[in-house]
Amino acid sequence: MNKTIKQMADFMGINKLRIYRFIDKSDIESSKVINGAKTYDKSAQKLIYKHFGYIDNYYNKDNDNKSDNIKEKDELIKFIKDEIEEKNNQIDNLQKMLDQQQQLSLQDKNTISEQKQKLKSMQLMIDTTYDNKNDNSKNHWWKFWI
Repeated sequence: MNKTIKQMADFMGINKLRIYRFIDKSDIESSKVINGAKTYDKSAQKLIYKHFGYIDNYYNKDNDNKSDNIKEKDELIKFIKDEIEEKNNQIDNLQKMLDQQQQLSLQDKNTISEQKQKLKSMQLMIDTTYDNKNDNSKNHWWKFWI
């Protein structure tokens, strides 16, 4: 990746003028000019960093960033896998609870049907008993004395 003198100076924490002087002294050519700023390719950056004693830091930082990125991605993948597993467990639990609710509903429905049947039979018994009493009530009370 091409970098400007300002980016390299900021990275190394030195003055841009020192880098300009070294580039002029060493006759290092820029690779591109973007918006009026000269950019330097990897080989030019390597020379500059080496001169100012940052060559090891530069490459170690890149490697550290790559390994940090890999670690972060691995942690993110592990986190997502754990989340998916937790969600699957929640779905399983909800499915079990739904099944239980359906079974209870069915039991309630059966119980209600049984209770209705009992009420109907009791009503029939009451009606029959009432009809029998009504039949007996046709006999007036005074007839029992005769």
